[in-house]
Amino acid sequence: MKTTFFSIALLLVLNACNQAETVNPASTSEVTLAYQKSVRLAGTALDMKVAQVADSRCPINARCITAGAVTVSFEASNDGKTELVTVELPAYPEKSTQKSFSVAGQAYQLTLREVLPYPEVGKTIELNDYTVEFSVSKQ
Repeated sequence: MKTTFFSIALLLVLNACNQAETVNPASTSEVTLAYQKSVRLAGTALDMKVAQVADSRCPINARCITAGAVTVSFEASNDGKTELVTVELPAYPEKSTQKSFSVAGQAYQLTLREVLPYPEVGKTIELNDYTVEFSVSKQ
């Protein structure tokens, strides 16, 4: 009996950790999401997950030949279909970066606004430290 109870409790905890957060795009124009976390856009079946972050931005207080950029890959899932959407944001963007994509026959536009933390000389950033600010709209 104890084993059954423990197994059920463990499954509930694991399920709670894997559930996507729900965000209503009508009330929230921007979403901030941590690395490897996902969000479901309310009123849609679209789940967005921050799958990968590759940061080559020149660190604060460093001298670099180029300013670099940060590349974020999202897993966009809808109706059992998943597409990988990769967006690059320059180190000092004049405006947000936009990318159109389609999942399960529905077109969307992703706007990547910011990726934090910004690299700094002498500080190591782990992937789990990153948060990504973006928005998604139907086209």
